[in-house]
Amino acid sequence: MGTSLEVSVRTVRVFVEPIEVELDEDGGLQWSSLASAFPGCSNLYYKGDENLKTMVKFDGKKFVRSGGCWNDNTYYVTLGSRTMNYPFGSYENASKQFEKSVNAVQQMLGGSLFAPPKKRENGVRRVEKIPSIGNGVENGDKKEEVTVSLQEREQLLKSSSTSRKLSPIEEQFVDLARISNGKDSVIEGQRDELTKMKTLLNEMEKELAKSREDSTRHEKRVMAMEEELNILRRLSKEQTNMCDKVNDLTSRLSDRELELSNVRNDLNEKLSKLRMEKNEMEQKSMEVYEMELELKRLRTLAKRVNVDSVEKIQCYTETMDENAKLREEQENLRSDLARQKESHLLFEKNALENARLLERNSEMEQRFNNLTLELGKINEKWKTTLTQREEEWSTKRAELELEKGELRRQIIELQSMFESATRDVAETTRRSRQLYSRLFRD
Repeated sequence: MGTSLEVSVRTVRVFVEPIEVELDEDGGLQWSSLASAFPGCSNLYYKGDENLKTMVKFDGKKFVRSGGCWNDNTYYVTLGSRTMNYPFGSYENASKQFEKSVNAVQQMLGGSLFAPPKKRENGVRRVEKIPSIGNGVENGDKKEEVTVSLQEREQLLKSSSTSRKLSPIEEQFVDLARISNGKDSVIEGQRDELTKMKTLLNEMEKELAKSREDSTRHEKRVMAMEEELNILRRLSKEQTNMCDKVNDLTSRLSDRELELSNVRNDLNEKLSKLRMEKNEMEQKSMEVYEMELELKRLRTLAKRVNVDSVEKIQCYTETMDENAKLREEQENLRSDLARQKESHLLFEKNALENARLLERNSEMEQRFNNLTLELGKINEKWKTTLTQREEEWSTKRAELELEKGELRRQIIELQSMFESATRDVAETTRRSRQLYSRLFRD
């Protein structure tokens, strides 16, 4: 069984391990990073709509995501194909490679392409090789190759053109040398301009960051002022509530004073009545006392006289009844007098309480007036301060908006200049490639 199973398996699945490659500062994927991770890869793609291969945009040095984020799709590389024909990495390396190619062509042509004419000996012109070119091709195993600059070749060709006419391929090499020199000068100028623009852009970014910090600081100041304004509004509301409470207390005090005045009037009336009744009681008491004295004298007189007649007894009885009634009235008057005394004490206590309340009312009114004056001064001061701060903030915000617009405009101009310079460099590279291909075809 084991042998049959082993024979039936005719395929094996092989995987390529996925590798995370770091992006550069601009969010692009460098070709050198991808080639070091996947040697032999030729391009980068992902599967878009309807499961179709979609190639990632390549600007000559790195892969650039057209839109969205890198993590939105799964990316694949093509292995086993011819590697991408962009080994230079910079224009300096491209120039060196071009010089190496020229040296190789010269070696193939026998070294007679750029050799300047020498003096004729016995009717035959000698042509000597440039030793540096031959050594550069022959000593390929050395670490550093000796090359002749394009400027020297151009000078050699110009000096040789005075004595003989240049061939078409020599003229093409002269043109290529001129184009290469012009390209190098243009590239250096563009590099200087890019360096200046980057420096200017960094300075503008610093100024923009400083402006943002100033704007943030001013916003914090405005928020603090708004909090102070809210505190003042709450104080104003509390002052309004306090005014309402004071008004309520004043109205209650006025009602209490009215009640006290009414009670005072009632007590005064009752006191006057009680005084009148007291006087009447005193008069009646005097009369009763006089009648008692008279009765005692009469009793003494009756004992002495021996009153036995009915009329005298009846008169005596009536006198005793009147005396009892007078005593009863006297007791009533005494109780009324006690009640009047209690009312008088209550009136005095109410008068003292009323005086104390009046004094406290005047004190509260004075404190309220002082508090109103202080709050009015504070409100005026904060209104003036808030108006000044709002004017300063409005002016500062307008200045910041203008400065922000100017910085944005300058950034847009720098970006357009940078894109134009990039297009010019790409166009120069494309023309150089066309010249390379045309040269090798010729």
